[in-house]
Amino acid sequence: MSLTAAFITFGIIFLAELPDKTMVASIVMGSRYRPLYVWAGVAAAFLVHVTLAVVAGSVLTLLPHRVVDAIALVLFAVGAVLVYREGREGREETGETGETGETGETDMTRESRGSVPAGTVAAGAPTAAGAPTATPRGGGASGIAGEPTAAPDAAHPSAGEPAPSDLGVASEERESSASRGFWRVAATSFTVIFVAEMGDLTQISTANLAARFDSPVTVWLGALLALWSVAAIAIAGGRGLLRIVPVKIITRIAAAAFVILAILSLIDVIRG
Repeated sequence: MSLTAAFITFGIIFLAELPDKTMVASIVMGSRYRPLYVWAGVAAAFLVHVTLAVVAGSVLTLLPHRVVDAIALVLFAVGAVLVYREGREGREETGETGETGETGETDMTRESRGSVPAGTVAAGAPTAAGAPTATPRGGGASGIAGEPTAAPDAAHPSAGEPAPSDLGVASEERESSASRGFWRVAATSFTVIFVAEMGDLTQISTANLAARFDSPVTVWLGALLALWSVAAIAIAGGRGLLRIVPVKIITRIAAAAFVILAILSLIDVIRG
């Protein structure tokens, strides 16, 4: 196993994926659903894509070395152009998504917060001065004068206290609801990323790297860890990262890396 190939693959795929449209999609999904649920679906999609890419790259190694180097040269040169173009599109999408208003809330935050029904008084809100508060009949000291209040029976809980069997049913319902929520969010995230990454730059680059280094396991590991890392960063706090490190800088570094790989492939083609 070549650690050099793993590190190079990790760096190339990591830089290529940062300005990609899938990072924007991960930011959006991570802000609407539970981050861990989203990451599980995204990670599964990347696992499938990287495996397919490495298999394709391994098939390319069956061709003559000069042909493989020529294919790598073309793909890396095209990759430099694509990563620069996607970086420009990513800057536009990142600037348009989740714009904040005067209160600093994003549009998705305002949509996800439920509205308070009419006539409902929020907890701690003061009532109108002098307005009488309604009290339930038969409840403790607020009952009718002269009528004795019945002491609560331990064997028969009051109407406001749930029975133990009800608590068990409610707990099972919560667990079932959480399980359904996980699979729904994970399936949605998987579908979005799987479709978006099909034939994407990072998938083509992974196949190209697998063919160039002729080390499928190390390339597979480096590419998968890079994509998982980018997804985790995007879901956990991608906007904060893009404020610290502009997409423009990331794009230029990634494009330069692809140009260097294209030049190395050209040298290999000339040497034969």
